[in-house]
Amino acid sequence: MASRRDLYLRFDLSRQPKGLLSKAGLALKLAGKLEAPFRARVYALSDRFVPAAGEMGDDWTENLLVAANAPGRGLVADDYRVGDAALVYLGDWETSVVADGTVRWESAALAEAVSRVMGKTVSLLIVPEEGVNVRFHSKEYGASDAPRLTIQY
Repeated sequence: MASRRDLYLRFDLSRQPKGLLSKAGLALKLAGKLEAPFRARVYALSDRFVPAAGEMGDDWTENLLVAANAPGRGLVADDYRVGDAALVYLGDWETSVVADGTVRWESAALAEAVSRVMGKTVSLLIVPEEGVNVRFHSKEYGASDAPRLTIQY
């Protein structure tokens, strides 16, 4: 069976003024080469999220997060809970790579999801298509390579 690496991201928006965004986007720096573009589904943790038994809440930490306790996963390893009380589907991401090895995605649905949680945190889940095991730089690589959420009012 093919595998994939799901990606959880969390951005602190506590210092951002509340308001409706006109645009929001993600920029992720690849850790290694991308042989071909890939597709991924993008979700946001609902602002009404209530964790199931054994599931971490929206205060998850990267040190404790594993597939079995990830927000939106429930107790079945490959069964995401999608809907108002769990994950909100934001759309499909067709990646393309620019010269610096960064993949970018903008979406009106992402702007709407981020607008609902301004002043708090936003958790995002990126689920690549089956068989894609892509890796991205994390914040530990430094500010220039860390995942970025871009917002515009």
